[in-house]
Amino acid sequence: MHTIHFGRWFGALYRKTQTYMKESFKELGLGFSDSIVLVTACIHEGISQDEISSKLAIDKAVTAKSIKNLEGKGLIKRETHSGNLRMKKVFPTPDGLAMKERIDHFVAMWNRAIVQDLNEEELKYIFPALRKMALTATSINIESFLYERRSITSDAPYPHSENV
Repeated sequence: MHTIHFGRWFGALYRKTQTYMKESFKELGLGFSDSIVLVTACIHEGISQDEISSKLAIDKAVTAKSIKNLEGKGLIKRETHSGNLRMKKVFPTPDGLAMKERIDHFVAMWNRAIVQDLNEEELKYIFPALRKMALTATSINIESFLYERRSITSDAPYPHSENV
């Protein structure tokens, strides 16, 4: 029996995807974080900075830096929230919306490339399964999970699968 190696598979997919995305977004004058923050601001117009960090599961400082960069490039604008003067809402500018279309094009090209060897039946299941796994992963409190893992005795059963 072999341990399921999600980390290895997801790691390879992540590294190749990051390399492609970074190079593609560099052509647009954007970093990876800037790009995902911009796309999120375009999809959720009027979202707060904290909500962006939460949705993307990224550090608030990274979000703040990206918002500052995007604002400096004229791709987003911030407006003060009427109910909370300390909270700023983030909105895309027309240039930001146009940039999102270019980002979407690059992402769609990559997605087509990485699924080219999958048949319709595989595609039908892979995306919902990956989405569900990602939602589960982002909901896990790592500190609690590590604490639980450390309290398991060494003879406790671990998930295994043959030929995986």
